[in-house]
Amino acid sequence: MKTVTIDEFISRLSSKTPTPGGGAACALVAALGSCLGSMVGHIKEEKHPANELSETLKKMEDVRTQLLQLVDNDAAAFGALSKTLKMPKDTVQQKQARQEQLAKDLVAAAQVPLNIEQAIVLELKVMQEMKEFSSKSLLSDIGCGATLSMGALNAAILNVYVNTKLMKDKKQAGKFNQQAEKLARQGSQIAQQLYGEVEASVKG
Repeated sequence: MKTVTIDEFISRLSSKTPTPGGGAACALVAALGSCLGSMVGHIKEEKHPANELSETLKKMEDVRTQLLQLVDNDAAAFGALSKTLKMPKDTVQQKQARQEQLAKDLVAAAQVPLNIEQAIVLELKVMQEMKEFSSKSLLSDIGCGATLSMGALNAAILNVYVNTKLMKDKKQAGKFNQQAEKLARQGSQIAQQLYGEVEASVKG
Protein backbone atom coordinates (compact mmCIF):
# COMPACT_ATOMS: atom_id res chain seq x y z
CA MET A 1 0.00 0.00 0.00
CA LYS A 2 2.85 2.41 0.78
CA THR A 3 4.02 2.46 -2.83
CA VAL A 4 0.68 3.13 -4.54
CA THR A 5 -0.38 6.59 -5.68
CA ILE A 6 -3.02 8.58 -3.81
CA ASP A 7 -5.44 8.04 -6.69
CA GLU A 8 -4.86 4.28 -6.63
CA PHE A 9 -5.27 4.05 -2.86
CA ILE A 10 -8.54 5.99 -2.99
CA SER A 11 -9.75 3.86 -5.88
CA ARG A 12 -9.04 0.65 -3.99
CA LEU A 13 -10.45 1.98 -0.72
CA SER A 14 -13.73 2.94 -2.40
CA SER A 15 -14.05 -0.34 -4.32
CA LYS A 16 -15.56 -3.66 -3.22
CA THR A 17 -12.14 -5.24 -2.67
CA PRO A 18 -11.54 -6.11 1.01
CA THR A 19 -8.24 -4.25 1.26
CA PRO A 20 -7.39 -1.57 2.07
CA GLY A 21 -10.12 -1.10 4.65
CA GLY A 22 -10.92 0.97 7.71
CA GLY A 23 -7.79 0.10 9.65
CA ALA A 24 -5.48 1.06 6.81
CA ALA A 25 -7.39 4.30 6.35
CA CYS A 26 -7.00 5.07 10.08
CA ALA A 27 -3.24 4.59 9.92
CA LEU A 28 -2.96 6.76 6.81
CA VAL A 29 -5.05 9.59 8.29
CA ALA A 30 -2.92 9.56 11.44
CA ALA A 31 0.22 9.62 9.29
CA LEU A 32 -1.14 12.71 7.51
CA GLY A 33 -1.69 14.31 10.91
CA SER A 34 1.95 13.66 11.80
CA CYS A 35 3.02 15.35 8.56
CA LEU A 36 1.50 18.61 9.77
CA GLY A 37 3.50 18.35 12.98
CA SER A 38 6.68 17.70 11.02
CA MET A 39 5.95 20.65 8.74
CA VAL A 40 5.81 22.98 11.73
CA GLY A 41 9.12 21.61 12.98
CA HIS A 42 10.88 21.99 9.67
CA ILE A 43 9.64 25.57 9.26
CA LYS A 44 11.00 26.47 12.70
CA GLU A 45 14.33 24.63 12.34
CA GLU A 46 16.32 27.75 11.48
CA LYS A 47 15.11 29.56 14.57
CA HIS A 48 15.46 26.51 16.81
CA PRO A 49 18.72 24.78 15.88
CA ALA A 50 18.85 23.15 19.32
CA ASN A 51 18.95 19.37 19.62
CA GLU A 52 15.55 19.35 21.29
CA LEU A 53 13.69 20.28 18.12
CA SER A 54 15.76 17.81 16.09
CA GLU A 55 14.83 15.08 18.55
CA THR A 56 11.15 15.99 18.37
CA LEU A 57 11.26 15.94 14.56
CA LYS A 58 12.97 12.53 14.63
CA LYS A 59 10.28 11.15 16.95
CA MET A 60 7.55 12.47 14.64
CA GLU A 61 9.21 10.92 11.60
CA ASP A 62 9.62 7.61 13.42
CA VAL A 63 5.96 7.45 14.38
CA ARG A 64 4.94 8.30 10.80
CA THR A 65 7.12 5.47 9.49
CA GLN A 66 5.41 3.16 11.95
CA LEU A 67 1.94 4.29 10.89
CA LEU A 68 2.71 3.82 7.21
CA GLN A 69 3.91 0.30 7.95
CA LEU A 70 0.66 -0.32 9.79
CA VAL A 71 -1.24 0.59 6.62
CA ASP A 72 0.34 -2.48 5.02
CA ASN A 73 0.02 -4.58 8.18
CA ASP A 74 -3.70 -3.95 8.37
CA ALA A 75 -4.24 -4.84 4.73
CA ALA A 76 -2.28 -8.08 5.23
CA ALA A 77 -4.14 -9.03 8.42
CA PHE A 78 -7.57 -8.35 6.98
CA GLY A 79 -6.68 -10.11 3.74
CA ALA A 80 -5.70 -13.24 5.69
CA LEU A 81 -8.90 -13.07 7.75
CA SER A 82 -11.03 -12.72 4.62
CA LYS A 83 -9.47 -15.87 3.16
CA THR A 84 -10.08 -17.81 6.36
CA LEU A 85 -13.73 -16.81 6.45
CA LYS A 86 -14.08 -18.42 3.01
CA MET A 87 -12.58 -21.74 4.11
CA PRO A 88 -14.88 -24.74 3.66
CA LYS A 89 -16.84 -25.98 6.66
CA ASP A 90 -18.66 -28.99 5.27
CA THR A 91 -17.00 -31.59 7.51
CA VAL A 92 -16.06 -31.71 11.18
CA GLN A 93 -12.38 -31.58 10.24
CA GLN A 94 -12.92 -28.58 7.97
CA LYS A 95 -14.89 -26.76 10.65
CA GLN A 96 -12.17 -27.39 13.21
CA ALA A 97 -9.39 -26.26 10.87
CA ARG A 98 -11.35 -23.15 9.98
CA GLN A 99 -12.07 -22.34 13.62
CA GLU A 100 -8.44 -22.74 14.66
CA GLN A 101 -7.20 -20.52 11.85
CA LEU A 102 -9.95 -18.01 12.49
CA ALA A 103 -8.89 -17.69 16.13
CA LYS A 104 -5.32 -16.88 15.06
CA ASP A 105 -6.39 -14.45 12.33
CA LEU A 106 -8.76 -12.56 14.63
CA VAL A 107 -5.95 -11.97 17.12
CA ALA A 108 -3.73 -10.64 14.34
CA ALA A 109 -6.54 -8.52 12.92
CA ALA A 110 -7.31 -6.98 16.33
CA GLN A 111 -3.65 -6.40 17.16
CA VAL A 112 -3.04 -4.14 14.17
CA PRO A 113 -5.62 -1.44 15.05
CA LEU A 114 -4.44 -1.68 18.65
CA ASN A 115 -0.92 -0.96 17.39
CA ILE A 116 -2.36 1.93 15.38
CA GLU A 117 -3.87 3.34 18.58
CA GLN A 118 -0.53 3.04 20.37
CA ALA A 119 1.22 4.88 17.55
CA ILE A 120 -1.41 7.62 17.54
CA VAL A 121 -1.10 8.21 21.29
CA LEU A 122 2.66 8.54 20.84
CA GLU A 123 2.11 10.90 17.90
CA LEU A 124 -0.16 13.11 19.99
CA LYS A 125 2.45 13.28 22.74
CA VAL A 126 5.05 14.35 20.18
CA MET A 127 2.56 16.88 18.80
CA GLN A 128 2.41 18.42 22.27
CA GLU A 129 6.17 18.80 22.18
CA MET A 130 6.04 20.29 18.71
CA LYS A 131 3.48 22.87 19.79
CA GLU A 132 6.11 24.44 22.03
CA PHE A 133 8.21 25.24 18.96
CA SER A 134 5.31 26.57 16.93
CA SER A 135 4.60 30.20 16.16
CA LYS A 136 1.03 31.46 16.47
CA SER A 137 0.63 31.41 12.69
CA LEU A 138 1.39 27.67 12.63
CA LEU A 139 -0.71 26.61 15.59
CA SER A 140 -3.67 25.81 13.36
CA ASP A 141 -1.55 23.11 11.71
CA ILE A 142 -0.84 21.59 15.12
CA GLY A 143 -4.58 21.63 15.82
CA CYS A 144 -5.41 20.11 12.44
CA GLY A 145 -2.82 17.37 12.96
CA ALA A 146 -4.18 16.55 16.40
CA THR A 147 -7.76 16.52 15.10
CA LEU A 148 -6.93 14.14 12.24
CA SER A 149 -5.14 11.84 14.64
CA MET A 150 -8.00 11.90 17.13
CA GLY A 151 -10.46 10.96 14.40
CA ALA A 152 -8.19 8.10 13.40
CA LEU A 153 -7.98 6.98 17.03
CA ASN A 154 -11.77 6.89 17.37
CA ALA A 155 -11.99 4.87 14.17
CA ALA A 156 -9.18 2.48 15.14
CA ILE A 157 -10.94 1.32 18.28
CA LEU A 158 -13.94 0.29 16.18
CA ASN A 159 -11.60 -1.95 14.19
CA VAL A 160 -10.50 -3.58 17.44
CA TYR A 161 -14.11 -4.17 18.49
CA VAL A 162 -15.22 -5.65 15.18
CA ASN A 163 -12.60 -8.38 15.55
CA THR A 164 -12.87 -9.04 19.28
CA LYS A 165 -16.63 -9.48 18.92
CA LEU A 166 -15.97 -12.55 16.75
CA MET A 167 -13.48 -14.12 19.17
CA LYS A 168 -14.58 -17.29 20.97
CA ASP A 169 -12.08 -16.57 23.74
CA LYS A 170 -13.97 -13.81 25.53
CA LYS A 171 -11.23 -13.34 28.13
CA GLN A 172 -8.76 -12.54 25.40
CA ALA A 173 -11.30 -10.33 23.67
CA GLY A 174 -11.85 -8.44 26.92
CA LYS A 175 -8.12 -7.78 27.30
CA PHE A 176 -7.93 -6.35 23.78
CA ASN A 177 -10.94 -4.13 24.46
CA GLN A 178 -9.53 -2.87 27.75
CA GLN A 179 -6.21 -1.99 26.13
CA ALA A 180 -7.97 -0.24 23.26
CA GLU A 181 -10.21 1.77 25.58
CA LYS A 182 -7.28 2.82 27.78
CA LEU A 183 -5.38 4.09 24.74
CA ALA A 184 -8.48 5.90 23.46
CA ARG A 185 -8.83 7.70 26.79
CA GLN A 186 -5.17 8.70 26.83
CA GLY A 187 -5.26 9.97 23.27
CA SER A 188 -8.54 11.81 23.74
CA GLN A 189 -7.23 13.68 26.76
CA ILE A 190 -4.14 14.86 24.88
CA ALA A 191 -6.01 15.75 21.69
CA GLN A 192 -8.75 17.68 23.49
CA GLN A 193 -6.20 19.67 25.45
CA LEU A 194 -4.21 20.46 22.31
CA TYR A 195 -7.29 21.43 20.35
CA GLY A 196 -8.58 23.66 23.15
CA GLU A 197 -5.27 25.47 23.45
CA VAL A 198 -5.01 25.97 19.69
CA GLU A 199 -8.61 27.11 19.34
CA ALA A 200 -8.20 29.65 22.13
CA SER A 201 -5.09 31.03 20.46
CA VAL A 202 -6.26 31.25 16.84
CA LYS A 203 -9.91 32.19 17.30
CA GLY A 204 -10.57 35.84 16.61
